[in-house]
Amino acid sequence: LASPIAHPAPVLYVPRPTLAPLPDKHTLDVKDPVTLEAKAFGDLAPKPYRFGISFERVTKEVETKSEEIIKVRDPWDIYASVFAPRLKECDARAFYDSTPSEKKMFAKDWERVCEKEKFVNMLVREDKDSGRNAEETMHSMAKIMADSYGALYQAMCYYGALGNGGDFSLQFNEYTQLLDECGIPLPESEFCKRSDLDTIFIATNYEEDKNSAMSKLNDDNSLMRFEYIEALCRIAVARFLRTVPDFPKDISSATHKLIHEVMLPCMPPEAMVDPNDFRRKRLYFEEMDLIYESHLRALKAIYSRYRQRPPGGGL
Repeated sequence: LASPIAHPAPVLYVPRPTLAPLPDKHTLDVKDPVTLEAKAFGDLAPKPYRFGISFERVTKEVETKSEEIIKVRDPWDIYASVFAPRLKECDARAFYDSTPSEKKMFAKDWERVCEKEKFVNMLVREDKDSGRNAEETMHSMAKIMADSYGALYQAMCYYGALGNGGDFSLQFNEYTQLLDECGIPLPESEFCKRSDLDTIFIATNYEEDKNSAMSKLNDDNSLMRFEYIEALCRIAVARFLRTVPDFPKDISSATHKLIHEVMLPCMPPEAMVDPNDFRRKRLYFEEMDLIYESHLRALKAIYSRYRQRPPGGGL
């Protein structure tokens, strides 16, 4: 066996069994049921299987208990609100305007009016048919103006706020709007045309003593409160004493007629709103206090920036 010429060992014979014959038909759902070749068997046709899903909601009720702490707030107190400083800063020293403070306002305004010599002389001259002396004339006029001072002052504040002159003065455009809406100018008259009323504005705004302390505070382009009173008296003269034929030379009657029959009936409702009614019905409430409190710093800054500076300087 070790000889080089020896024959190699024969390979082991392994018998191979024959394959089973293919079926003569398909028993499964195949793609090609006609073909009976080997590759056709087992090549199943795809089927879109659909699975139905259903669910049932399961709820569980859980009862829990919790304690809520309720803080009891003190009732709103106006004396601790943003409106409280009015008790010290307002002339009335109260939350509402009062009759005594209004009387003091008029007394000061009438005192300043009576200091204008030319105006006083005009009143006495135009009142010659009343039978009163100069003192009685001024007293009668003071009563007429005092009785209507509250309504006239509210109207002045209203028209003053419509322009840019402030609530405590009446500039020319605001003065003209007031007269027009009250129907005071008479285009065909000799003494009460628009130009005549413009002249009254200029004459009223004239300052006899330009070196006085009052003159330094007085706005030369606006009617102050006391000048507003003077202008109404001058308008009464032009509107009735010099325009209406046979009207008696009674300055008190003319002024009363101007205020109660011409001006007040024609005033818009906004001009006749009582500030105390506004405070009572709209302003003095906790909700308003909270709103002002949240913006108080900004409001004070805006006021400080745009308010009128004191004549002597300072903040």
